[in-house]
Amino acid sequence: MTSTTRRNFIKVSAAAGGALSLGVVSNTRAVEKPKPLRILILGGTGFTGPFQVQYALERGHKVTVFNRGKTHPGELPKEVEQLIGDRNGQLDALKNRKWDVAIDNPTSVPVWVRDVGQILKGNVDRYVFISTISVYGDTSKANLDETAPLAKYTGADPMKESRDSIIASKFQLYGPLKALSEQEAEKWFPKQALIIRPGLIVGPRDETDRFSYWPVRIDRGGEVLAPGDPSDPVQFIDGRDLAEWVIRMVEQRETGIYNATGPDKTLGIGAMLEGIKSANNSKANFTWVNTDFLEAQKVAPWSDMPVWVPPRGEEAGMGRINIQRAIAKGLTFRPLAVTARETLAWFKSQPAEQDPEKLSAWYHEHLGLDVEEYGGATFREGPNPNETLPARQAYTVWSPFAADTDYFAPSAKSFMINFRVADLDGLLAKLRSEGVTVDDRTDKSEFGYFGWAMDPEGNRIELWEPPWPDGFVERCERLGGEGFEPPTYWV
Repeated sequence: MTSTTRRNFIKVSAAAGGALSLGVVSNTRAVEKPKPLRILILGGTGFTGPFQVQYALERGHKVTVFNRGKTHPGELPKEVEQLIGDRNGQLDALKNRKWDVAIDNPTSVPVWVRDVGQILKGNVDRYVFISTISVYGDTSKANLDETAPLAKYTGADPMKESRDSIIASKFQLYGPLKALSEQEAEKWFPKQALIIRPGLIVGPRDETDRFSYWPVRIDRGGEVLAPGDPSDPVQFIDGRDLAEWVIRMVEQRETGIYNATGPDKTLGIGAMLEGIKSANNSKANFTWVNTDFLEAQKVAPWSDMPVWVPPRGEEAGMGRINIQRAIAKGLTFRPLAVTARETLAWFKSQPAEQDPEKLSAWYHEHLGLDVEEYGGATFREGPNPNETLPARQAYTVWSPFAADTDYFAPSAKSFMINFRVADLDGLLAKLRSEGVTVDDRTDKSEFGYFGWAMDPEGNRIELWEPPWPDGFVERCERLGGEGFEPPTYWV
């Protein structure tokens, strides 16, 4: 990774930014309930959005979210109004509505601000734009405050840029386009705009591994490579601290520009790693490797060694952003130990990473599916290939369930797989002996005999032994010849 590319990567994933405390500062929340507000959140279902939603509801506000309805569907509390649309031109759901404030979470291109500004201007009292410390043009300097010069856009037309063009530029456009998005917010909402520039955002729900790598790796124990010098400064912010502070800023009718990272005192990478180790009662040992050696081995800061950026060169200031304005306005940080423990717990609660080959092997081993070279199984109906067993009648059953059904529980998936089996009790005993998660209960009715299990990826499996016709199994045994054992399933 070249220096320029690495710099852009560091600044982007610090869209990234943030803070954490060593434990001396805890969250401060206003005692009195604020005046209820009508809050529109553009996004609201990604990383920090759900924290904004929950905190706003706790504070007595009425919340509407606008998004495509594709990220984490079904997670929003029932009190939340959801408007479906798309920032790429599908904004009709926002028309002819009024809110006290709009919070814009996902925007990275100025055309999105312009288009929503044309609709919301005059229909919201205030507009909050979540930006990034990546807007700064020169991050080699420490203690950058909100007045520092911004990155310059040198392309042809910023209104024609998109997320795809940002990716195509290897993220060199990210900072400049965020800066122009800020300007667009101030253009459409003069003296009404609140612009927040976070650093690295961390904590539960972060699917990027930008911070979670460390709690997970340290929890495994053993020898852990630690980058640079223990005193190298780092900055980050728990997504919940950021989200809750944004809501409090909205309640206070604040406007202006604020850096939002932390902690409130200098934190070295060494103290961060030791704090994570202590919080999770790990027995890991750190082996410190200096920056020059890591560079020689092409081990990149931030991408290969998350959170850490050496305090030298083009990114020297990335771990030393000035946040005094935000602290003066009530930005607080929960203890590092809390973030470390809860990030690890969240990570462990996630479904195992999907691996098609392993899943295919699991179904072959436990349910006997004949997995073919392409990775799936084909269920052929009609006369059996060896012509020793009775022909099977083929049919497919499709059955919808109510949205609030608990029939698929404990799976969180919205579907279930059903397999027809010949000996349910025998198969369930076999699965249990092999360590498969099997329901304790079974169910018998005029429709047959039912049992349930879970595959390694959390998919619910229903096993169904039909009410076989009289003499069916005996006929199979007779046709199968001496030593024949009925299969555990017919599908």
